[in-house]
Amino acid sequence: MADLELWVHDVRVHGYADDFSTSYSAHSEEEIIAKLEEDAERILKFMASNYLNTNAKKTGFMIIRTKENQSQREVRIGSERVIEAENHRILGLVVDNKLTWKDHVYGGLLQDVRRRVGALRRISYQVPRSYLPSIASAIIGSKVRYGISMYCPVRMMEDDPTPSAMKDIQVVLNNAMRIATGWKIKDRVPIVELVRSTNIPTVNHMSAQSKLSLAWHAVKNEKHPLNDVFTNESTCPFVSSRGRSRGDLRTSAKSTLGQRNFPEPSIRLWNKTPETLRAAGSNGIFKSEARNFISSLPL
Repeated sequence: MADLELWVHDVRVHGYADDFSTSYSAHSEEEIIAKLEEDAERILKFMASNYLNTNAKKTGFMIIRTKENQSQREVRIGSERVIEAENHRILGLVVDNKLTWKDHVYGGLLQDVRRRVGALRRISYQVPRSYLPSIASAIIGSKVRYGISMYCPVRMMEDDPTPSAMKDIQVVLNNAMRIATGWKIKDRVPIVELVRSTNIPTVNHMSAQSKLSLAWHAVKNEKHPLNDVFTNESTCPFVSSRGRSRGDLRTSAKSTLGQRNFPEPSIRLWNKTPETLRAAGSNGIFKSEARNFISSLPL
């Protein structure tokens, strides 16, 4: 798949192993569809030259709009018509056309996490309790962390509202931590004590850690695939001289949809961090500085 980008002209190719998607951005939906179809033909030729077959049932088409649109569009890929869908699963994340991430959280994540909590409860009767926090982190915490920088916001102040999705995930995570520690709801153990005893961060702290990690690695490594997303000065408004001296990143989103989705929340969080974190020269120092900063955020 490595040379696929050499075959297309206009679309951007986003791939991981043999799972890839293409995207194109424009003000006109007609232009978007035309460019997608033109490069789809070139991709079909690429696949034919490599003895690969397409599967229309595994091909999705979605338009992300800033405004409501009642008409349903379609693209033609070879002899197949692919109808526009409201969401599509990409590498385990359910992306919807409004980028609300509700389909990801309520369409699969919560159910999967609850099943894993049930499994943790069943094995808790057979496994020494000292092992349970590590098991809970491995089978439940890892599921919550996957893609969290995309689907979960970060509360920076205590009076910031808690989105319902974040609240629902935290409730299930709390159940897992109670199973791992042996405490019951009636014991009224504070969340801070559950976190301390299990070493499993809250959803808010997981999201903050993931966002800062992506930003730090992208800023520090010019070859990082997200480097231009965080540091591209040509597409981002100029920041003040004071902001430049602090190492602030530029924000570019103007619409509400763009402001609430990656990378804007990561950039706003980064711009709140101390200079010691931004100047961290090694991954170990960054993690230490990140822990210190994240501990000041609401649970």
